[in-house]
Amino acid sequence: MSPPAEPEGPREPVDPKRRWRWALGGFLALLAVILALAWTGSLPTRQLARIPYYDTIMHFALIGGAGLLTHRALGRRHAALGPLRVPLGPSIVLGLAAGEELLQIGSLVRTFSLSDLAADVCGVVGLYLLDRWWAARRGGEVTSAGPRG
Repeated sequence: MSPPAEPEGPREPVDPKRRWRWALGGFLALLAVILALAWTGSLPTRQLARIPYYDTIMHFALIGGAGLLTHRALGRRHAALGPLRVPLGPSIVLGLAAGEELLQIGSLVRTFSLSDLAADVCGVVGLYLLDRWWAARRGGEVTSAGPRG
């Protein structure tokens, strides 16, 4: 019995946004688990407290990572906001992060913190700028053509 024949012709290229979307999906699943643990008071804070500034570091990394992955999954699209062009993915993530932080005002197990919100902003902006630098260095597109219409 012979092995199945390879399909004839060139392979179709994999859409790079598809890979970023899969990465974003997995990252958002991880983020959802962490948020569920935090909102139920189930995070192992005693063990995490051994790491200096763990909360700030996690806000920077998790929200910044979500901003970067969303930006790439959306093909680095930007939206027009008057004369400004703002990156769509990072803006969405920052809006959601700010909303989640504000919800903590009424929580019995969470506390609102401007330093957490600042770490979110720094993470999203920092990783967005890193992506712009990386794209320019590689000769790729730095910004998209804007909203499709």
